[in-house]
Amino acid sequence: MGELLKKNYIYINKAGQMTIKGMDIIKKNCSELGQKIFKDNLKAQILERKDCLFTKEYIDGLITEAINNNKLILAKRFNIKDSEYKSKTSIYSLIKDKYGAGEIMMIKNKNIGAGKGVKYCSLKEANDLPISDLDLEDVYKEMAPFIINYHAIKEQERLDEREERKRLRVEAKLKAKEDKDQVTLF
Repeated sequence: MGELLKKNYIYINKAGQMTIKGMDIIKKNCSELGQKIFKDNLKAQILERKDCLFTKEYIDGLITEAINNNKLILAKRFNIKDSEYKSKTSIYSLIKDKYGAGEIMMIKNKNIGAGKGVKYCSLKEANDLPISDLDLEDVYKEMAPFIINYHAIKEQERLDEREERKRLRVEAKLKAKEDKDQVTLF
């Protein structure tokens, strides 16, 4: 279940003006994609409906449409120094080793580019990635206050993911046992 935060709300006064307090969507470090979805789609609907909750499917559609129109909206700017970094495993060092120094626009994803768990790839590489390979966790955190039952949905996704990993481990053990049994026959 989600945690209620103090000074984290949307208020519409009698004149129909919206006031937003404490939400990620108004903070300086909010993604360009999150801001675009809020300003272009959600804000007017919230004012009209006097309700700020939407289905996850609706938010998914807005995110997908915005990314399909312009993947650059996901890019994060990295200023990579030409000098050596103290930690060879820092994301800055890994980006420098793969892409060189300078100001580089990178897109967070799950599969290709520089990084260990979370990876950052170039804009050119990102063009070939399907949306499912892009790491949109930060955008969904910004959109969470606007998604009906977001925390329950996330918890169910975590449980489903855990079950899938468990199933894959069992399959791998069975396969290894079959392979071992095959080897002992010969």
